[in-house]
Amino acid sequence: MMLETRTRTRLRECGRPRTSPTLEVSGAEHHSSRKLHQIHLPTFKACGTRKLARRPGVYSLEPMLRVFAVVLGCAALVAVGVEAWHDFVWFGARSKRAEAVRNVGQLCHAQRTLLAAGRPSSTWRGLGIELEHRNRYAYFIAHGGALELRTDDRRPAPPNPDATGLQADPSFDPHLVVSERDVPSSLLGGLQLGANGACPACTWVMVAVGNIDVDPAFDVVSASTAPRVTPAGKTVEACEPFVERDDLPPGPLRQLFR
Repeated sequence: MMLETRTRTRLRECGRPRTSPTLEVSGAEHHSSRKLHQIHLPTFKACGTRKLARRPGVYSLEPMLRVFAVVLGCAALVAVGVEAWHDFVWFGARSKRAEAVRNVGQLCHAQRTLLAAGRPSSTWRGLGIELEHRNRYAYFIAHGGALELRTDDRRPAPPNPDATGLQADPSFDPHLVVSERDVPSSLLGGLQLGANGACPACTWVMVAVGNIDVDPAFDVVSASTAPRVTPAGKTVEACEPFVERDDLPPGPLRQLFR
């Protein structure tokens, strides 16, 4: 039997089936031809991308950009890790500041209550606040006057009715001496320690000064009976503690973006 194969196709766009070719099988017997089968077979046009030849001296930026992205990511991870390690090392020192934040806010609220009653107090005993022992910070509420001595509970110091502040507990550092000279002359908002203006319409500022690390610099926290505004434009609410002087060194990232 003699077989003849004929394929008729029509080209379509890439990726879509062309017109199904018709496969005809015919045989010749006794000089007579008859169609045996007619099968429709779908075909597809072969699609491919032609690889562009790189011209001599021309280099792609994609590998270099990948390397740069990897290096930049590694540098960011290292910087974040160093900052986290710095915060971990100084966490104990920063936690000591919680004492000053708590106590200076308490003193401010007491003075604000007295101002509302029209009888503010410039003496420590006049505020009626008794702070717990083992205080690392010294506290000031007005100019002049001495600091009330802080001793242990077994040998209580005699009260000083004219004291305008409280001395730091000497059990932490017997050689630490804090005085009014360690209070900045100009605090946030251009205010000073004690009364600013004519009372009872005045603004009163309380200050805490202490040393919470190994260097001789002091940590200073203040609170005011009236709202204040930072140089960056942030409002510090009344009796909200504000760190006037940070005794702890900032981390590497904070130093970079200051």
